[in-house]
Amino acid sequence: MDDLDARFQELVSQIGEGEQRRMREAAAKAARQAAPPASRRPSSPARRWALAVVLVLAVLVAAASVLAFRPELLTPEPAVRRIRPAPTSTPEPPAPADPFEGSPAAGYASGAAGFELPEPKAVGGLSAKEVGKGLARVRDLLTAAYLDPATLMGGEPRAFAGLADAEQRRKVTRAWVNSFAPGTTELATDVIKVRGEATLSRYREGARVKITYLVVYAVQPPGRPDQVVRLVTHARGSFDIFESAGGVRVWVESLGASATPVRCDTDGYIHPQFPASDPGQVRGTGAPRDPYDLHQPVGDGCTASSAT
Repeated sequence: MDDLDARFQELVSQIGEGEQRRMREAAAKAARQAAPPASRRPSSPARRWALAVVLVLAVLVAAASVLAFRPELLTPEPAVRRIRPAPTSTPEPPAPADPFEGSPAAGYASGAAGFELPEPKAVGGLSAKEVGKGLARVRDLLTAAYLDPATLMGGEPRAFAGLADAEQRRKVTRAWVNSFAPGTTELATDVIKVRGEATLSRYREGARVKITYLVVYAVQPPGRPDQVVRLVTHARGSFDIFESAGGVRVWVESLGASATPVRCDTDGYIHPQFPASDPGQVRGTGAPRDPYDLHQPVGDGCTASSAT
């Protein structure tokens, strides 16, 4: 009984005063209902004991009702363990490998800096300053022909046409620029490698600039970085610089480029030959040529090439 009394007192101590008051009222009501009709005979000890038991039971019933509606009085509130999520960090992708590494192009200049031109000098009746202006226009034309992003992706050669002499603009063709067949190619990197040379000589009443450059691209099929290839183009041509109507003019005498590895089918566009590409109907012939040979003579037709 001592253990029961202790447990009972512990339970009661957890009940608020208002609830205890309601419990006492409920116990008193239960006692009145359980009491026998009034009589003149004095109560016996047995009757008093029975009444006490009824009161205790009534209190227990009331307590059970409270506990039924408030089970937290018996069950301790579980401790809440707050777990903070570990900070997430997106690992940085590894830096892409240099697509030019392991090839001669790795040591070439990047972009327009590779279009090295002779130092301006007076020639053919032109001053050094006039020749310098002409050479600057030649470099701009080469940049538009071989580095302009829109032209490379198959767009119209507007950048080149906008720099050409006014009398040549309508004659500008895709043969004067590098253009990949639309939808077939994308640059694997913005870096384009250039190496070459140019000569300056007198030509009639002015000067002639002869150029030969290797322009090397890292290309891939759209969305296929696993298919990157180095594509080498060999540009050759000549430009005339002369003075007319008080100004310096630059005339495109000739300009064109060969490319490898590409399909030999010709439609005015460059069709790179990727590892998974259809080789096409026309195959290169002859002994393989070194695509990085700057002074290699121009071949006839579509010739075979060694790896780039």
